[in-house]
Amino acid sequence: REALPIAWDGVYVLGGFSPLELREDPEAVEIVVRCHRRGGLVAAICHGVTLLVPTGILKGRHVTGNEAREIEFTNAGALWESTAPQIDGNLVTAIYSGDDGPMLDAVIHWFQGGPDGARAHLMDQYLAGKKVAILLDARFSFNQYLFPLKRLFHNGAEVRVVAETKAPLDERRKVGPCLPDLTFEEDRVEIGLGRLL
Repeated sequence: REALPIAWDGVYVLGGFSPLELREDPEAVEIVVRCHRRGGLVAAICHGVTLLVPTGILKGRHVTGNEAREIEFTNAGALWESTAPQIDGNLVTAIYSGDDGPMLDAVIHWFQGGPDGARAHLMDQYLAGKKVAILLDARFSFNQYLFPLKRLFHNGAEVRVVAETKAPLDERRKVGPCLPDLTFEEDRVEIGLGRLL
């Protein structure tokens, strides 16, 4: 209830399964509705879009989200799109965590220039020509690997995963795997250092 009176400039609804319960909470739904009515940004990704179904704001809007929920979204009046992110006025939606980079670019630029600003910067390549190594061993956190990998790649960087071996790495909670591009030794050779390091 404390959140209801705040004049939010934006609401960002995460994916996962919590939105399936949050959509049954009238106060959570009301926060989204009030933000939308004021012209604030409503952003949702994956299952997060299900929280928008009871708000009525999907009707007539270009929307994407978890593909298994397409019928639910179209039954709510949404115009389903299979690409992400979708930007329709003050509504931004995306399909899954692989869309985090473009989704966040859209959200940031929406606040700076509305829907047109968001669309204009979806594929900014300001990291073009940059080479970035992500260093891993088997104790890495998968989400902390995946997000920067996709974000850096989205913005034009050449990203290579470097590890002790090229064997598939399952992170500490056995999520993954990640397939390294280079070993540390190959990286030394590639940049001409041989065994000096």
